[in-house]
Amino acid sequence: MQRPTWCIPILLWLVALQPSSCSLESNYQQSHESRRLADAVDGGHFTSTVAAQCTTNFAKVDYSSITGVCQGPAYERSSCCTAFNTLACKYKAQVNDFTSTCPIEFMSYLNRAGGYPDGIFVGRCNSNDKICSY
Repeated sequence: MQRPTWCIPILLWLVALQPSSCSLESNYQQSHESRRLADAVDGGHFTSTVAAQCTTNFAKVDYSSITGVCQGPAYERSSCCTAFNTLACKYKAQVNDFTSTCPIEFMSYLNRAGGYPDGIFVGRCNSNDKICSY
């Protein structure tokens, strides 16, 4: 059964709400709980389905190509989205695989690396059903 595309931006938004002032390690358990919730949603109903663990270690990715260009308070859409899509599309297969935890992990680590507020990337720089739209 295919997941509806409308829930993907909402799930990514929920992950982005995690406090950015905490370290990545201290949010490890909280991140896993968010993933279980996000992965359990299927067609608007909770299921016992658990997504596959992401095989890409997004904690080790250098996000400076985005954080160096996409800075507040303006967060200029053109430069932010160009940098976002360039990096996200290097991992296209992983970040667009919503049967795994990869999309949530990528967005979570990116938001923590840059301290970004909600809505900087999701919905502005991608289509409703993919992180990398290229």
